[in-house]
Amino acid sequence: MDLISLENERDDLHFRLDELTLFLDEQRKEQTVSNRQLVLLNRQWLLMCGYLSILDWRINDLEEQHD
Repeated sequence: MDLISLENERDDLHFRLDELTLFLDEQRKEQTVSNRQLVLLNRQWLLMCGYLSILDWRINDLEEQHD
């Protein structure tokens, strides 16, 4: 996978994570999903954060290789 593809993947994930963060913030004010769904969404958020970190590490590694 090349650097551009990883950056695009990261940008897409970052957008989705921002959207999920906003949704979870709304749920804190007025919960409209079941408790189980809220637990699963919070787990999803955590996993997405981890995935984003790994993409960042991979991008940084590829950038260092080009130096």
